[in-house]
Amino acid sequence: MLPVLDSLEGALAGDGSASREQLRQGVELISRQLLHLLSRHDIRPDDCLGRLFDPHRHETIGTEHDASQPADVVLKVSRRGWMRGKDVLRPAKVIVNDLSQAQPSDTSHSSPPNHDQNSKA
Repeated sequence: MLPVLDSLEGALAGDGSASREQLRQGVELISRQLLHLLSRHDIRPDDCLGRLFDPHRHETIGTEHDASQPADVVLKVSRRGWMRGKDVLRPAKVIVNDLSQAQPSDTSHSSPPNHDQNSKA
């Protein structure tokens, strides 16, 4: 952790003359250092985007309907999950594809509703 902390302190101690691009590159370097450190301890992100929802590894925060994707697949990740080996350190917060309900665009073959309130019965 100390090299990562050294990098953060170095970035904060700058004189403020760094460009936005230089700051972004510095943050990316620190992120890579931290990810490398975590991987040495078998801690890795749960790359679940596009994979089947697993209630033991993921927390659903919502659903969306995407007919081009399989049902129950992770469409979006709002907070990355983390694993250590096969153990979940933190579940990913995800949006899952829900194909169980027909969407309005999927019902174009049905007959239009009757809007004539005064029709004869």
